[in-house]
Order: sequence, then C-alpha cells, then structure tokens
Amino acid sequence: MNPHKVLMLLQILACLAACFFPLQALSKIHYHEFVVAPTPYTRLCETKDILTVNGQFPGPTLYLNKGDKLLVNVINNAPYPLTIHWHGLLNPMNPWHDGPEYITMCGIKPGENFTHDLQFTTEEGTLWYHAHSDWTRVTVHGAVVIYPAVETTYPFPAPHQEYVVALGEWWLLDVMYMFQKKVSTGADFNKSDAYLINSQPGALYNCSAADITRFKFEQGKTYLLRLLNGAMSDALFFAIANHTLTIERSLASEDHPVDVPQEVDIKLMFTVSMNLENCPNASCAGINGTRFVSSMNNISFANPKFDILEAYYWSMKGIYRTDFPSFPPYLFNFTSDEYPDELMYPESGTRAKVLDYNSTVELVFQATNLLKADNHPMHLHGYDFYVVGRGFGNFDPDKDPLNYNLVDPPLENTVAVPYLGWAAVRFKANNPGVWLLHCHFERHFTWGMNTVFIVKDGPTNETSMLPPPTYMPKCTDSDLLFNTESVDLSHPSDH
Repeated sequence: MNPHKVLMLLQILACLAACFFPLQALSKIHYHEFVVAPTPYTRLCETKDILTVNGQFPGPTLYLNKGDKLLVNVINNAPYPLTIHWHGLLNPMNPWHDGPEYITMCGIKPGENFTHDLQFTTEEGTLWYHAHSDWTRVTVHGAVVIYPAVETTYPFPAPHQEYVVALGEWWLLDVMYMFQKKVSTGADFNKSDAYLINSQPGALYNCSAADITRFKFEQGKTYLLRLLNGAMSDALFFAIANHTLTIERSLASEDHPVDVPQEVDIKLMFTVSMNLENCPNASCAGINGTRFVSSMNNISFANPKFDILEAYYWSMKGIYRTDFPSFPPYLFNFTSDEYPDELMYPESGTRAKVLDYNSTVELVFQATNLLKADNHPMHLHGYDFYVVGRGFGNFDPDKDPLNYNLVDPPLENTVAVPYLGWAAVRFKANNPGVWLLHCHFERHFTWGMNTVFIVKDGPTNETSMLPPPTYMPKCTDSDLLFNTESVDLSHPSDH
C-alpha cells in the first residue's frame, strides 16, 4: 500500500477511535513530514551541502505529551539510502520502526519514503531522533520533547522557560566522502574542525566570530535545558560559567516507582575493545598496513546484506547466527598493558544473542586495554535499563555486586563504560523483537563494536511482536526474501 494512503487511513482510524473511545481522547496523534535533502550551509567561512531535515540543522524539535503517538513520514531526497532512529523510544512490540540500517530495516532509497508509527508510553523528558545509516547522523538529528501526560505535571517545580541545547560537530570536508574513503582504506577518521551548540561553533574558531548561539536568561528565574549530544565520537561536558546545574531525574517514589530486578535469570559479560584486522599484503591504511576494527567479546560485527529483523520474522537462513558468546572467550587481565597478541585480531561475524521473553538480565560491560583504551557509551535499542554498578579496573564477580544499587539506580538507555573500567546494568526482556546494542561513538560502531539481542515473543498476542508494515523498504538484495530454498514464509509464532 502506498505510504501516503497508509497515513490517511491511520488518520481516519484515529478520528474513529476518539469518537468511540473518549477515555483515550487525552492522548493525541501527531503528524510530521521529514524531507531529508542536501542543503547548503556555511560554517567557518566555507559553504558545503549537508543533509538536513526540512532544511534545518539541527532538525525540527518535536513536541508531544506522555502517552501520545507520532506518525512521521520520512521522504529521502538524499543521494543514498538512509534510515531514522528514535533514540530512547521503547515502542513496545513494534521494532519495525526503530530504524537502524541492516538491523530492523533496509535503507530508504533515494526518492522513496517510509512512515514511522511511534507510540510513546512510559517515556517522559527529552529523547532525540537521528539518522542511523553510515555517518548521516552528523547533521540529521533533532530533539523529541515529551511533556508530562495531560492533567499531570513535572516531578519538579515547573521552570520559567526551557531551551533545547544540541551539541554537535562540524567538518569542513564532506563527511560522507570521508566515511567512504576511511572504510575502504581501513584508516582512522579525521577529527572534526569545530564543536557546535545548536549548529553554531561559537567565537573561538577562525572565522566564527558571528556564529554564536545565544540564550536569554532573566536573573533569579529557573530554566530547563534539554541537552542532547549529537557529536559523532566524543563525550562532551557541559557547564555554564559561575552557575550551578541540577540534573533533574525522578528518584524512587510512589509517583515514579522503580522496578529493579532483584533476581537475575541470565548473567552476561561483554568486553568492549579496540582491535586491528590484517589486510592482504599489508595494504590498508591502519597500523603497519592493517585495518582498524573494534569488537564485543572478540567478535567484530559484520553488517548483513538483509536486515536481521525481517530475516528473523520470516525465518530466513544464512543472514545471521545466534551464538554470540555470553562471556569473553578468553579471560585475561583486561586492563593490563600486557595481553595475548591473538586478542588484537577478533573474529568477524553477524552474531546475535537470543533472550527468552520476560527473562531478567544482568549485563556487565568490561572495557579492555587492547590497542588503545577508551570510554564507551553503550546504547541498547528498545529498552531502558537500570545502571546498578560501575567502577574502574577489572570487574570482580564476587565483590563488586555487593555494592550494587538495587534501590534507586538511574534508569537509562545508554551507559558510559569508564576508561579501563566496567559498568553493570539490569533489565527485563519484555519487549519482543530485534534490538541493536552498540557503542554510540560512531567510529567504534562503524568498526564493529555492536551485537543484537533477539527477544522471543511472549505467550499471548499482547506479548508478541507486531507484524511488519506492508511498506517496508526493499533491500538491495531483495531476491534473498524470495529465495524459496532459504525462506520459511510462516512466522515462528504461527507454528
């Protein structure tokens, strides 16, 4: 069915629902159109075309209330395929609209479109959307502001005014050209030429004296700043000179309860490492003719030719494997300067981890000193998790859990794994589908620091993954879907 007809049908159904189910009328459906296209922008006295949403960089901020629905029609006028991810949105039972290329969908081809159906349930505060294909998110991103549900209020005193503060980066060269060149040669990526606040570099760079983002404040008033980090491969720190900032979050209370798993069904430990890959005749541009790669549990993720979600749903064979290791294949002093040389060269593969529905999971991320230590912002799609512990050095499975915070830990979708340290998270696997887990530093993600959780359906229709929309983008290798030797067209839940 034509996506525009789908959007019209959804609008009609929404009107009927409001008439026949007035109790749901407090929740709204919001409609947006995103036209992603090259747009000339000038920064640091040089002009180039960048990808934008509706001509804006950052993209337009979307506003809604807790419990609302978004329908966003993405029209791709870029010269290459792209996808949009809704960072931090759970969208229960409906992974088809999550957005990461090769994981839940193939790219929207140039000149085509895709309508995202996004249901906001427990989310409140500030999330964001961004492109999730190659390095297109460098300029294709924006904020999603979720106000409290209608007839409720903030869990803190209402501010006088609020601003979105989008941090980012700027390259003078064409970023997609850089991406393609570095991926083909195996070299490291260029550092950016400037950092940005709401797309402006500020006055400290050459030829940028007038390029300043300004906010107006009135003395004595309280302001809410909604921050997002759109930088590609950097952890950024934010401060206001001579002022104190308070991070607003709800602690455990009757209105904002926590549900930290006290008992765990599945324990996992994933190392996150920087690595190398040998090239024929030392022909690559990395160290000593190698290629830069990265890994989790010594597996460097290889993107498939067909998205994993559709392959899982249609029981396609040969697209991915389900034997991602639960623990590091080799135990060593992860943070030492000395380590086995063979660990520098990981295995490459498209390997996923399968979780039973409603199982409780503890996942410990362990940073290593392979090649070069770094911190790693690890992001899980389709879930929030409780960050129950964090520390430096090697995780001690006997001692460190004794200091877990199981009372009021922060609920996050991204956890910062410290430099040469570890972080422990817990969550309940109650959102069926295929969900990407990856480092949000783009260079690490590009090099393979990711894997996929496949969460099985529950026992009922209400706890099972929804069927795919009829207008999913076609994969380049779409003939795979119709290869009757490798495809069982019945879904496992139908058996």
